[in-house]
Amino acid sequence: MGSEKFIHCCVCDAMHHVFPFDKTPAYVHVRDQVEAEATDDWRLFMAQHAGHRLEPLQASGEKLFPDGSFIDQ
Repeated sequence: MGSEKFIHCCVCDAMHHVFPFDKTPAYVHVRDQVEAEATDDWRLFMAQHAGHRLEPLQASGEKLFPDGSFIDQ
């Protein structure tokens, strides 16, 4: 997990996980057929946050979310 990269928008506090499959097409059902729609999640994130202060982040390998149920906390 230590090699995972993220982009953080300091203005919106949004985060994008930079992933090898950012450009994997989305498959949608259109009139009894399945069609592939081109996607580019990284480019979309960058366009939505153009002009904002962005910072690169890298996973530390530590868990950010607790294990178990909310009631266990």
